[in-house]
Amino acid sequence: SVAPIPLEAVDWVLIEARSGNPNISGIKNTDLIQTRYGFLFENGEIKDLNGNMGIRFSNLVYGDDYYFVVRHRNHLDIMSAIPLKAEVSMLYDFTQSTNTALGPAQLKMSEDGSALMYAGDANGDGLIQTTDYDAWFLNNAEIDVYSLLDFNLDGIIQVSDYDRWFSNKAKVGIIEIQY
Repeated sequence: SVAPIPLEAVDWVLIEARSGNPNISGIKNTDLIQTRYGFLFENGEIKDLNGNMGIRFSNLVYGDDYYFVVRHRNHLDIMSAIPLKAEVSMLYDFTQSTNTALGPAQLKMSEDGSALMYAGDANGDGLIQTTDYDAWFLNNAEIDVYSLLDFNLDGIIQVSDYDRWFSNKAKVGIIEIQY
């Protein structure tokens, strides 16, 4: 638990630092080095639990390469397409292009030209498929909830969440983010 939650935050995310040479399919080939939490803002920014821009990692070795994974409760998780060298200050912007995430079709473009994560992975297994729809179908009418089935994050489970799932169905995350 965290208090206070910034008013502008729309949700929270997990950020993982990983070492190794990631695979798109087959066998995972990265090691988890550290996981941090952050607040997600509507404009796509991620801030630390104190409301500061960015996330601090304390277990990285200066000069070593790391890939970063962004995990969200009901979106297809993503990994950076390239490694970053650990330095005092690092920046990686997934919103600039769909090519900023490792693997084919891991992000999609919004109408305003920003790359977005795919919504609809209710069970967090790295696949948007019928099992996610099945979970939504069994609980498709709830109000004022914080739920894995609320794909558009409006606090209501309804047909608009199905619409998000439907437009993103049959998406497969890379092996490195799958459970």
